[in-house]
Amino acid sequence: MVDAVTLLNQDLSPTARLAYAVLAADQLVDVGSATFDLEHIARTVGLADSDALLPVLAELTAVGVVDEREHHGLGLALSVNLEAIPPANQQPCVPCDDCGQCSCGGLRGVCQPCSEARASRVPEAERANEMDSRWVYAVSTEADPTSIKIGVAANIQKRLKQLQLGSASPIVLRWQSPGGFPLESHLHEKFTRLRIAGEWFNFQRTADPVKAINKATQTFLQQYESIH
Repeated sequence: MVDAVTLLNQDLSPTARLAYAVLAADQLVDVGSATFDLEHIARTVGLADSDALLPVLAELTAVGVVDEREHHGLGLALSVNLEAIPPANQQPCVPCDDCGQCSCGGLRGVCQPCSEARASRVPEAERANEMDSRWVYAVSTEADPTSIKIGVAANIQKRLKQLQLGSASPIVLRWQSPGGFPLESHLHEKFTRLRIAGEWFNFQRTADPVKAINKATQTFLQQYESIH
């Protein structure tokens, strides 16, 4: 799947648009790894070598469909977005809660292998969609208060410290509420159209993000109490 807006973007060179279509086949690639060959990509789009590809990658980075940054356990990597995410809204790689490796793409700050391991030992209460003792939280960075992460944690202060490790800008706790996994899942579904990646959501067009999150929470809790 590719972003039609990017492919039709007249501000991008034809080579950049072609390169995006090729790169879109790989969502997260370790630069220089055996699974991704920049030389091959360059030749595929009609360039002499990977050095000639660098200005093309710079074009794609500027419009937010490609970003190049450090990922925990992976090193420098290219991330190809299915739709443009302005560089200012792109979030840093957050280490997995369990193993400390890259958790990008995970819905709750947990990498896929650890997520599968957790699923095998999910409490019976969670399987039954019952409330648990964890808290749901909303955080943002000081640099970008409209990009908000909605997650769940047993110890919010500990989680904030973990998030801060992957962020150059101070992490700010914006909101918190009891409700555990069921509430977190509801909020992720409620704001799915605002999702940037993983647990991060873009509230740029929302006048008061915290008020919107709290309103959705109160509605959910009232409905939950009425049926349980």
